[in-house]
Amino acid sequence: MPLQRAAIQTGFLIHDVTRLGHQIFDEHIKPLVGITRPQWWLLINLTHRDSHAMTQVELARLLDIGKVALGKMVDRLEAKGFVVRSSDNEDRRSKSVRLTQKGEDRIRHAEQLENELSSRFMLGIPADKQLELEQMLATIKQNLLAITSAPPPPLRMRRVPAAAKAAKTAKSTKTAKSARRAKSAR
Repeated sequence: MPLQRAAIQTGFLIHDVTRLGHQIFDEHIKPLVGITRPQWWLLINLTHRDSHAMTQVELARLLDIGKVALGKMVDRLEAKGFVVRSSDNEDRRSKSVRLTQKGEDRIRHAEQLENELSSRFMLGIPADKQLELEQMLATIKQNLLAITSAPPPPLRMRRVPAAAKAAKTAKSTKTAKSARRAKSAR
């Protein structure tokens, strides 16, 4: 299989594994824990901070969702008692989201279930190969992050200089006016 074809196939496999993993989470964990996958990601990301808190803007950027959608998600989690929202100490306009003890307990419960499912995902793959896969995926992630932070490559299309474009527009306008005059003179 040519290298380019293999890369495309790998991309499809990564997508399918992710999609199936999401589907299994939704079918098995959501009913038992009472949180959706996006809510799980929000809570899990809060646990990665020593303070167990982040601003809504940071969370929206990290989860790659809009501020309004994030605000609604935080509303639902706050209503369940998993997070609290407060004004940020450094910027009163900014809202900080903090994990509550109830939220930490829910995450621990969900993590146990998720670990059980993950071990089933990896059945038949030796531990050393699992570690190798994790390292390769981490490398792919770093490559993707480098691409997203780099400026886009220049377009390969021939650009028309602004002066030439303006002259062409003026010429076509004159041609159109001449055609209208000739038509009205008839």
